[in-house]
Amino acid sequence: MNKKYVLTKKTKNCFGHTLYRIERVSDNLIGGWIENENNLSQCGDCFVYGNGQVFGNGIVYGNGQVFGNGIVYENGQVFGNGIVYENGQVFGNG
Repeated sequence: MNKKYVLTKKTKNCFGHTLYRIERVSDNLIGGWIENENNLSQCGDCFVYGNGQVFGNGIVYGNGQVFGNGIVYENGQVFGNGIVYENGQVFGNG
């Protein structure tokens, strides 16, 4: 399977987690921040844009999108056509 995005060498710390800036392979678009590849699926149209952040056990998949200052963490999930934006947060088990 071809990768949709790669982790860049640019990092930042967020609540004790090291996050990596991502870059979309198809058009070199610089995306948001994830802790590791478990946080953002390589399948579907999902993506993290701008200053969006996904870390811990947070995951974005399907057509889910995170942008603005949106954050997904703990066990939060964004999928289907879900969108987290502005200062929105998705976390926890519910």
